[in-house]
Amino acid sequence: MARSSGSTGPTLAVVAREAGVSVPTASKVVNGREDVAPETRRRVTEVLDRLGYIRRPRCEAPKPTAIVDLVVHSLDSTWSGAVLHGAAEAAHEAGLEVVVSAAATRSRGGRLEYGWPEKLYARGSSGVLFHLIDLAPPSTPGSMSGGSRLC
Repeated sequence: MARSSGSTGPTLAVVAREAGVSVPTASKVVNGREDVAPETRRRVTEVLDRLGYIRRPRCEAPKPTAIVDLVVHSLDSTWSGAVLHGAAEAAHEAGLEVVVSAAATRSRGGRLEYGWPEKLYARGSSGVLFHLIDLAPPSTPGSMSGGSRLC
């Protein structure tokens, strides 16, 4: 039972007044709480039905998605491609998809912007991986050039 934001149906306060109860008591009936006397529940339910009260939807936490974000220092990084490859491979094995974001981007005015946290939240990502440094070839272990996965 959902009410659209433009609806002009009765409020819970109107229902409570008509039923002769407090707003918290009417709310308990609407939400199915058990700590309401049977006679009170009957009266409130009768008024709810008579006035056509429609329960507002509850705000719920976003459902987890099959998305993992990879936030990289730079898309131009020498190692970003290798990191992305390893992350995509591991994500695929886990039944996930990878979304790539740069940690900072430049606005048209040249100012650094950090918009990825809001986007990550809006997507409802299940997790986030960070690759925020650029590894220079001399500082990497020799085994990495031998085909080891970067994750």
